[in-house]
Amino acid sequence: MDAKHNSLARSRLQSAGLVKVQFVGDELRFAFRGNIEQRARKVRDFVDSIFENLRCSGDTTRLKGVVLCGEVIWRRFHDCDFFDGTCAVSCSDWLSSVRENQVVINDAFKKELTRDGIATSSFASIASVGDTGYLLRS
Repeated sequence: MDAKHNSLARSRLQSAGLVKVQFVGDELRFAFRGNIEQRARKVRDFVDSIFENLRCSGDTTRLKGVVLCGEVIWRRFHDCDFFDGTCAVSCSDWLSSVRENQVVINDAFKKELTRDGIATSSFASIASVGDTGYLLRS
């Protein structure tokens, strides 16, 4: 999927209320609404498409990411929308441990990938802030 189609797909998801997007400093955050069942593969494919688009463009931008399955709360403070809740805090904690070109997932997302038919036994584990994650990309 090229950048134009990726942007269009993201816009459609936002318009349909299926995703919330937040840009904070150097972080671009996405929260997909609803139950992750049957969507884990699509989220994984979305992450892969971002990395592939950058690789094909020749851009030297380096990314790192965290994909967590859990509750995210959309809050408003002084006319500013933001993500809150356990997953939002965990993402910030994990990002301090993740290196460039790595994407870490939590155990709950790993289980959803497995339910969606994606082999996860080869995912290396990584520890941070008293929690264990798994490398989706490294």
